[in-house]
Amino acid sequence: MFPGIDSILRSPKFSAKMKYDETVTLPLSGKKFKVPYSYVNGRTNLIKPETIKSFDSAEKLAAEGEIIKHKLDSQLIVIPKITMPDPDAVKNICEFFNIMNVQYYTEDTVDALYAKIEREAHAV
Repeated sequence: MFPGIDSILRSPKFSAKMKYDETVTLPLSGKKFKVPYSYVNGRTNLIKPETIKSFDSAEKLAAEGEIIKHKLDSQLIVIPKITMPDPDAVKNICEFFNIMNVQYYTEDTVDALYAKIEREAHAV
């Protein structure tokens, strides 16, 4: 789904700082929440590349991010691939993630996430 991101985050440059294919149980619902990447910088950061096909799926992901933040003391980081035909969809969903305090990096800004991981992540 996100081959470039996968090859970078699984490269030797990052492998000593990353955990892969993590599953956490969401409090309240008991739902299993899977992420392909995570790292720790004082708190656990769960990285989830996600294809977003509707505003409803963005809302659900943001709600899960809030639960992760407040109940698990972790941070959800979304790398969205927004496939909605609405020309304002990217702007609206990114604004929504900001309102819900969910960190996100688009394809245009994902290099900043790589730099942050290099700078802040603790070895595993």
